[in-house]
Amino acid sequence: MESLVELGPLGVKYRNSYTNTLCHQDQDIMAPRRDPDNTPTNAELAQSVQQLAQFMHTLGATVLQNNQNQNNGNDAAKRVASRNPPSFHGQEDPRILENWLRLFDKLFDAVSCPEEQRVDIAVYYLQQEADNWWVSSGPTLRQQPDFNWEAFKIAMRKRFYPAHVQATMRDEFIHLKQMGMSVQEYHNKFVDLAPFAKTIVPDERAPKLRNLSTD
Repeated sequence: MESLVELGPLGVKYRNSYTNTLCHQDQDIMAPRRDPDNTPTNAELAQSVQQLAQFMHTLGATVLQNNQNQNNGNDAAKRVASRNPPSFHGQEDPRILENWLRLFDKLFDAVSCPEEQRVDIAVYYLQQEADNWWVSSGPTLRQQPDFNWEAFKIAMRKRFYPAHVQATMRDEFIHLKQMGMSVQEYHNKFVDLAPFAKTIVPDERAPKLRNLSTD
């Protein structure tokens, strides 16, 4: 391929333009010259390397901590499951509810269950009416600030220990008589009912037996 190029004021001549084209293309794609003023110094390079190393160290520690937290939660769930705890089915019987909550209190402490895992583990053991309640109320409860195991127990008592049941238990406590029971049997009955009548017995740890007779 040839192109016409200017020779001078009196005429023209032909030249091979293929080589010229390649040369121009090579010039177009050549990398720009590096400005020596923008070349990083050894100190700047060392600082960049140090910052990168610090970032990688922080990232690794964060990932490790997240993995450890997840493993701790999984391990706690397995340790709880190994004890075969009972499920709570939603009975409106304060004795059943309190026994279930007290058992999980002791179980969580025994297996060193992290506080933030306790609600998630406990709700796995809710069945029937209790599970239905959690499905409908759980999302709202979880939005409460600092919703934890203690708050979960309060919500459970509010739902499955309603006012009419509280009134029944208080009446049973108020009208408790020995009625042929031995002193030990009467004492056990008193202690059993006292937690359900806290407004009457403010100190559960040292209830004062009423109308106790040795006859």
